[in-house]
Amino acid sequence: MSDEVAPAGASVLPEVDDVLADAHGMGDSILKAVRVQFRHRCPYMATQAGRLTEVQPILHQEFDVTVVAVQRWGLAVQFQNGTPGLIDNTKDPDWPRGKREALVGQVLHAAVLDDERTPVRLSALEADLAIARVKRAALDE
Repeated sequence: MSDEVAPAGASVLPEVDDVLADAHGMGDSILKAVRVQFRHRCPYMATQAGRLTEVQPILHQEFDVTVVAVQRWGLAVQFQNGTPGLIDNTKDPDWPRGKREALVGQVLHAAVLDDERTPVRLSALEADLAIARVKRAALDE
């Protein structure tokens, strides 16, 4: 990541400003579609005061997350940047077997299923990881 800071008042991503300006007044659904499309094009960029910051959880991207707690409905996890996440029991390949408390502190590989909820929803199932890869590949074409 670059440590360069954009000049005051300048956009770090001017092409997004252009797209949003064109979409202004076209309704919330259009703006949401533009936002989702942009997130897929630039999934690793987050800005704060014109500075690029750490990786943010983005729909269909894969991350290594650390299990921080076991709850009866799933695993509470944390991204490297501290963002909280949840792997529901149905999205955990090892559920319902084994001693669940032993998972605390382990790193799991998971795909983001829903990045607009708090905590971010993830899946560690191979099938969901494969689906995420197919969706990312389709966006790159």
